[in-house]
Amino acid sequence: KAGKSTGRVGINVRLIDAETCEITFTKQIEAVINESNIGFGGVGFGSDLALGGFLSSYSKTPVGQAVIAGINEGVFELVKQIGARPPRGSIVKADATQIYLNLGQDVVSPGDRLSVQRMGEELIDPETGISLGGSMTHLGEIEVTQVQEKFSIARPVSLNGEPQRSDVVIGTKVAAPLEF
Repeated sequence: KAGKSTGRVGINVRLIDAETCEITFTKQIEAVINESNIGFGGVGFGSDLALGGFLSSYSKTPVGQAVIAGINEGVFELVKQIGARPPRGSIVKADATQIYLNLGQDVVSPGDRLSVQRMGEELIDPETGISLGGSMTHLGEIEVTQVQEKFSIARPVSLNGEPQRSDVVIGTKVAAPLEF
């Protein structure tokens, strides 16, 4: 047979914060594959045996290719969202000269600067019981001096007060954009 075929797939991609159940990112993706083709058909024999072999496999069809293209774009969009966010962690222990963070070698490097923030009172939705977050107070900046596999040590740069265990740290450097 000779003809033209189109594969069209719509995918809705969502990134959900597992701690708060909040949807932090959503994107509707549509993948369309148009194909002009010449094909050869046959009669099937037995339960799973058919003429055509790998040429008739799902991934070679326009719909199969559209599914693969849509999934690739969806995964890229998720990676872009995750990769575009600055590192975020918490203070494990702190004194006047050293601040221990729960960010290791895969997240920060010596010289990285982080903003220190203290979480205010947590707001809980009375109807659902879900945390709505709370206000954050900016305490200042710290700089990473040493990095271990699972933690790092920083020094104060400009702090208003002494940091405490569980204060939040957020990277100040903007992540490089990814390209599809």
